[in-house]
Order: sequence, then structure tokens, then C-alpha cells
Amino acid sequence: MSSHNKFFGTWRQLQGKAQQDQLPLCPIATEFSRKIKDMIFTPLGASPSRGQVAQAKYLLQEEYQAWKKSIPALHLRNAAGLHRCIEQVYDASYDRLHLMDLTLRPPINLILDYHELTKQLPPAELPPPSIPQIAGIFIGTKD
Repeated sequence: MSSHNKFFGTWRQLQGKAQQDQLPLCPIATEFSRKIKDMIFTPLGASPSRGQVAQAKYLLQEEYQAWKKSIPALHLRNAAGLHRCIEQVYDASYDRLHLMDLTLRPPINLILDYHELTKQLPPAELPPPSIPQIAGIFIGTKD
């Protein structure tokens, strides 16, 4: 078992979703799961880029919405607690992609970044002050 799969299992358990992962998939969810695997996870491979993960998240959303619109409402209402349907497959797939994204993000040194952002820039050179010119007639001046 890879470290990613171990992390995914721990993540699902901490979220309280490990119990639902034990329920059987309904036939619709089985097909949806197969399609998601073939369309998203197989092409991603073992070391995807962040851009590829972002694109995979988008494709997952689109595919889930298309399938969700096609399932009879009665099936979705009767699914609770008896089997896993496409919503649970989607949720687990999204968690998997989300974890990939989290592990691919570059580390950020907040202390150094804050220091760089707050560093004082040298003051800009200002032009020499000019003598104010006031228009008008002054008493005691010669023309």
C-alpha cells in the first residue's frame, strides 16, 4: 500500500467516512466509479502536476453533475444507509484529488515571505523644493 493510499485511508477515517466506505456500491455507482477511474485517475498517473489535478477536479465535477441528473430521485432517496451511490463515489474521489493537491502545493515560508513583504524600500529622491510664486500686488515692493 502506497503512502498516498495510507494517508487517504487515515483522512477518510478521521472525517468519519470510513464506515460508509464499507457499504457495497449500487450498479449505477459501480459504473460511475469505473468511468471516473478510466477518465481521471488512470490518466493522472503516480505524479501529476497541480494543473493536472485542477483539471481532474473540474472533470470530476462535470461528470458527477451529468450522472446525478440521470439518476431517478426514488433511487437516491432509497440509497441512504443501504449502499453507496454516486454521491459517495464522488465524495471519495474528490477527497483523493484534494489530498493530491495538498501534497503537491509548494511549501510556503510564511516568516520569510512576511519579512520580504514588509521590508522597507529606500525612500524615493524628491526634487528640491521650489520657491512659491504668489500672484498679486504686495505693499512695499517696486515694480
